[in-house]
Amino acid sequence: MNSDADVTYYPDEDIIELACGGTKETSVYIVNSNGEEISYDSFDAGMTPYYMVDVPQTPGTYYIIIDSPVLYVEGAFVVE
Repeated sequence: MNSDADVTYYPDEDIIELACGGTKETSVYIVNSNGEEISYDSFDAGMTPYYMVDVPQTPGTYYIIIDSPVLYVEGAFVVE
């Protein structure tokens, strides 16, 4: 099984674009620096390989977690 996830943060547009290939049913979490879940969403990457996530409006460091049956990825981004 070949799966991958590309994540691009567009700070001027306040969105994160996900390009997930082969990840099946995919959950996306945004967590703040205190470990609190700020947002959660899920999508079927087989039907929608590209997905947009809104970025929190409060400045700070956040973590994005992408979780699926075949892939787990974590990353960080800063909202200024």
